Amino acid sequence: MSLVGGVVGLGVISRALPEEDFGLWVVVSTLAVLGGVVDGGLTQAMRNRLSRLASLDERDHEAERQLFGTVLRVMGVLALLLAGLVVVTSATVPWGQLVGAQGGDDDARTLVVVVLCAYLLGVPLGLGSAGFVAYHQSSAKGLAEGAQALALLLATLVCAGSGLLALAGGYFLVLDGSLFIVLLLFVRSRGWRWRQLRGRTSRSELRSLVREGSGFWLLAAASIVVFSLNPLVAAHVLGVTEAGELGATQRLFLFLITLHFTVLTPLWSAYAAAAERGEWEWIARATRRSLAATVLLVIVGGGLLLVTAEPLLRLWLGRTVTDGPLVLALVAWFGVYALTNCLSVVLNGTGLVGQQAAFAAGAAVLTWPVCAWLGQRHGPSGIVWGTVLVVLPGTLANAVRVRRLLDVKVERS
Repeated sequence: MSLVGGVVGLGVISRALPEEDFGLWVVVSTLAVLGGVVDGGLTQAMRNRLSRLASLDERDHEAERQLFGTVLRVMGVLALLLAGLVVVTSATVPWGQLVGAQGGDDDARTLVVVVLCAYLLGVPLGLGSAGFVAYHQSSAKGLAEGAQALALLLATLVCAGSGLLALAGGYFLVLDGSLFIVLLLFVRSRGWRWRQLRGRTSRSELRSLVREGSGFWLLAAASIVVFSLNPLVAAHVLGVTEAGELGATQRLFLFLITLHFTVLTPLWSAYAAAAERGEWEWIARATRRSLAATVLLVIVGGGLLLVTAEPLLRLWLGRTVTDGPLVLALVAWFGVYALTNCLSVVLNGTGLVGQQAAFAAGAAVLTWPVCAWLGQRHGPSGIVWGTVLVVLPGTLANAVRVRRLLDVKVERS
């Protein structure tokens, strides 16, 4: 439902906004995703620990509650501080230039501030969804996210015709409000009360959580830079209108990526629990099946989009976007992205973050110069091929790491 709502919503926005405003919306939405790395990796570390605690024969429900409450409190304070910093410094930061706006710097600044603050505040509120995944309550998470998608689509329909700033205000108000409701539902599903979430976790436990989360943070931050900033690079190299077209075409493939990762996400917690119990043969079987399904999705889904991308974009956005080389580059981008996610879920669930974080960090450093250089010479497709080139070494290294890990563990079990 969330996928359908996002697709329909972007089609509405494309028809309601002028080309430059639509491009600005795509670029700013991409930039705002950076707000998701401010948790320092605590969300992923908490999810792994909750999954491990829930897999024990003798459950320590108090430890689970204290863990969740501590992370919620720490991330809530951090999000408020960072949102305040964004507001205070908004007058001095050239947001219009940063997002490649051709004019109306004040409007661009206001738009970025609204979107960044909304995303920052949504980080602690999103812990409810992470909690559902940790406890393998995927159906509850799916229902909650479906309701959220409907609410966001309604906000888009109501606000899109009133201009870019009204759209951003209405959309992100509904987004944060729905995340808060999901958080409430999760806490209630565990039988916890809000006052119980004030219980303290020891400093040593918190430091341990931060150490575990630091690797996840580096991996998440680097991955966002690598896979999400193509439209921002395009805005600077080619202009905001071209960036909007690249971002919209890329979102056709992100539809498949989101569908793919929705299936993979429960495996993350399942791998963590199985590793705790020593069930490595099951992990090996599940990994082989997920890789086979991933390759099939890339071949079938990528092949279909290679043929149908142009008419789909015309039907979806009401605009003609014709760029065959870009679509071909995005098929390769989709394949590398999907395989990277599939391997990363295995390594994340088993706590092996270091190597993949190192490769991801290296790719993040290279992304802007490589993509900008290729974009200047080959246009939007060059930007996408730049991402493929910087990511591929890490994907291959992760494949070797997963193979060796499973061979050793299965042999010993």
